[in-house]
Amino acid sequence: MSRYSMSTLRAFAAVGRHGGFSRAAAELRISQSAVSRHVAALERDLECRLFDRTTRHCTLTDEGRALHHEISHGLAQIDRGIAAARNATADPVLHISVAPFLSAAWFTPRLLGFLRDNPDLDIRLTHAYSPPDFDVDNIDIGLNWSLRPERPGIVAEPLLTGELIPVCSPDYAQARIDPDDPASLLRCELFHEFRTEDWAAWFARQSLAGVTPCSQQISDTGALRQAAIAGQGVALMFRALVQDEISNGQLVTPFPVAVSCGEAYWLTFPARQARRPALKRVLRWLRREAAATAQRLRDTEGADG
Repeated sequence: MSRYSMSTLRAFAAVGRHGGFSRAAAELRISQSAVSRHVAALERDLECRLFDRTTRHCTLTDEGRALHHEISHGLAQIDRGIAAARNATADPVLHISVAPFLSAAWFTPRLLGFLRDNPDLDIRLTHAYSPPDFDVDNIDIGLNWSLRPERPGIVAEPLLTGELIPVCSPDYAQARIDPDDPASLLRCELFHEFRTEDWAAWFARQSLAGVTPCSQQISDTGALRQAAIAGQGVALMFRALVQDEISNGQLVTPFPVAVSCGEAYWLTFPARQARRPALKRVLRWLRREAAATAQRLRDTEGADG
């Protein structure tokens, strides 16, 4: 065990980081003379100079720079360990990153009921399409659209599978689409969110491989959905997020065949936080809601069949 106190080590690390004693003292909320005493005691014990001092600032010596690197790394590990221990037993605040349209169409309507049943939790949302970088972002759970996230120490579970299906308004389907001929969609206004190749993959599922569909990109799920509802054309959309509109008749699926192009909505979180009680409560709820959504889609498929 080190014979140096945490106060001494933190004082040295702060001076090296700020390049001065006054700012280090402000960060540590102790007097500048106390910081100076800690650093002087460390230099005296190590029998080497750790800083080159001037009247305005100080810089690390070669010996000080090497020591500062190791101490800073060690203190950061200690802080992470303390934070993990604290999160495992308390801290009801959870920061969740969620894709914008998933938030509006699926997550937020369900969240209100969860918060009524869990009033002690403080859920804070950040809207982002891509999965978070848990080492940099202040995020506890990610609910985002992507290929399977592959990062060490990160748990990734499929939340909602990424099946895309063509949808349009009932009037548009009646006026423009032959329900017995998938190729009739090639004469329609087509819209996609991600890639024209997604439409090509869908036509291939209909035994129309090799066709080159003409499709306009609308790179916002909400706007894509609205274009379909407004009767502007046929949109290739994520099926789970337009199920309500299909059920209430705002949208129809002229052909019920869906295609998956690899992406999905993924639930991600750091493995190191898996035992945190607040996190476990939210994860149980999310898994239950995702399972209910998947069952509803299967029931709908059975009814269509």
